[in-house]
Amino acid sequence: MINIARLSILILLSIVLGHSVFGQHKTFLGIEGAIAKDLIKVEDKGNSLETVALHNHLWGITVRQELKSRLFLETGVFFKTYWLTAAFDPDFYVYHASCKAVLIPLRLGYSIKLSKKLSLLLMPGVTLGINRDDYWDSGTSWLTEGNSRTDFTYTENEDVSKYFMLLNPTIGIEQKFFKSTVPVSIYLTRNFGFTRIHQLDITYSVDGSAPVEAKVMGYGEFWSLSLSVKYPISNIWQK
Repeated sequence: MINIARLSILILLSIVLGHSVFGQHKTFLGIEGAIAKDLIKVEDKGNSLETVALHNHLWGITVRQELKSRLFLETGVFFKTYWLTAAFDPDFYVYHASCKAVLIPLRLGYSIKLSKKLSLLLMPGVTLGINRDDYWDSGTSWLTEGNSRTDFTYTENEDVSKYFMLLNPTIGIEQKFFKSTVPVSIYLTRNFGFTRIHQLDITYSVDGSAPVEAKVMGYGEFWSLSLSVKYPISNIWQK
């Protein structure tokens, strides 16, 4: 799966570098890091489970190719760990399940100048995701609160997709530094997913009552706030 990610980014790099070598538009190589909030879905007929705010991060490298004065194409490869859990109360999580993924975005950007060095960026995009998870856990536990006891079992479901697509509209602000050669960008992105990549099956019983089945599912969806720094590597051959 890592080889697929490497091959994909090498192909995309070849495309943008080829465009830049034979043109006068700039090519940028960058690094990008983000804080993320994963979005999960819970199906619980007993209405006992609560969703939990799951914060993590992602990081990667990017390549931007200018197409016109305000239009550009951006791609890269990112590494992210998704988290999946639910809680019977805010202080008692069922189980923290993780899912490691490689993300390869393709963004079409449009730059709106706000001043000489400051721009607003509008960037619709799509992302190929590769689910690297190959280990599934299960277990049994219980929760006591006052005179009440909840017994439960959890199992990570193996019937999930290894490959998935995300739609990711992005808005950003970009400031240019060092004689307008180095852009520094802040992106806000909402990633929409449609394929189940992670699932936690839970069966629980409250005070010996009939068992209730529940599911906690992840579709690769998350919010992210990113910081990106880029350098115009096309300066090497455009002299």
